Amino acid sequence: MRMWIAALLLLPVLAACGDKKTTTGTGSGDGLMPLANTAPTAPRVRIEPRMAVSDGPIWVELERPAEDLDGDTLTYRYRWFRDGEPQGFADDATAIATDRTGYGDVWRVEVHAFDGTVTGPAASAERWLQLAARTISLGENHGCRVRSDGRLLCWGANAQGQLGHAGSGSEPAAIDESDAWVSVGAGAAHTCAVRDDGALYCWGANGQDQLTSVAANPQPVPFAVDAPEGDAPGWRFVVAGRDHSCGIKTDRTLWCWGDNVSGQLGENHVIESRKPIRVGIGTNWIDLTAGDFHTCGIRSDNSLWCWGDDADGQIGTADEDTSYPRLIGADKRWISVAAGKRHTCATTVGGELWCWGANDARQLGVEGTHTVPVRVGAAVDWSRVSAGGAHSCGLKYNRTLWCWGSNGAGQLGSGLPGSVAAPVQVSDRYDWSAVQAGGDQTCAMRLGGELWCWGRGAF
Repeated sequence: MRMWIAALLLLPVLAACGDKKTTTGTGSGDGLMPLANTAPTAPRVRIEPRMAVSDGPIWVELERPAEDLDGDTLTYRYRWFRDGEPQGFADDATAIATDRTGYGDVWRVEVHAFDGTVTGPAASAERWLQLAARTISLGENHGCRVRSDGRLLCWGANAQGQLGHAGSGSEPAAIDESDAWVSVGAGAAHTCAVRDDGALYCWGANGQDQLTSVAANPQPVPFAVDAPEGDAPGWRFVVAGRDHSCGIKTDRTLWCWGDNVSGQLGENHVIESRKPIRVGIGTNWIDLTAGDFHTCGIRSDNSLWCWGDDADGQIGTADEDTSYPRLIGADKRWISVAAGKRHTCATTVGGELWCWGANDARQLGVEGTHTVPVRVGAAVDWSRVSAGGAHSCGLKYNRTLWCWGSNGAGQLGSGLPGSVAAPVQVSDRYDWSAVQAGGDQTCAMRLGGELWCWGRGAF
């Protein structure tokens, strides 16, 4: 009897072995039912482009498809987050359009594979949106740009190794074979740049430790200033003044190093720093700019802070030099700031344009002397601004480009002789995405990534 019972108990199990889609039942009917469907695995994904910029599209790419042991046909479901907030797009949305992206956004996507019955575990990727202007930078006699494919090209004078390669002249050349560059900052004769892994590299002149004390002087090839390990915060972007450098890390802390003769490092002293030192205790810096001897930054609450040389009023306090950050225009909500050689300009959340500092070439966009912010015109559609040696340029929300100030080398692109005291439109195009004002030259990028430059032809 016991043998018969054992044999009967084995029958359903033997039947199940003949079909992977069946299993033992609960005792009703024939005792057979479909096996539970196997969930697909998580895919591996990334957000493109690597050098993602504000006002530009982003999209998700599958690096490795999900797998399904049952052989089911898979589809994918996408869930997008901006700064941690779900965006409510359709679950088949593989891309985010240009009009949805903004400077400083942190976009994350979660991707699930779906086999028609079961949803697999999520794969995720994240990308911080760089400002398009961070991909172009002009020094005193050289320039650099990061292309959309992550290659870094430099051109111009190279006496101090500021190009990072052996060439010179007006033809841009890649500094290396890497396609991982995301931002660049050019000083008087040095250059710093950040890769997509958060590593910071610098090269060129190093007489004031603007590359840190460990690098040579000059340093003709990129030198790793800081390559974060483990969970240590990496660098988001870097800017370069005449002989000092500053950058914001992924934890939104602000750091500076190099020359400090006017307190431009923001450390409440005027001692040169041979390595990056933290400016204050804030963890909410979102924008940064460096002039010859002064520095300015914007925090996430849209407050504007400046420090360093104020001989021409470029700090905006109508005071003297300050070696620590000072609040500027406390009644305004600032969105962008640009430090020129001896002047500063900034735009507000409401689209207003304000400038202050040296005005010997009308680079403030108004007449007269102004050691505190003065509004430029009545327009309320300014989006970004850039300040050069003695001229300034800005972009409006309709993607038109405007310049003003010194035009001795044709840096305004307007064809007008002499200096210009009010913004004048550069060409009749409506597709400009970034602008960078240099010493006596200007470069601007169109939506397709095409770079245009004009002004002094030294490089």
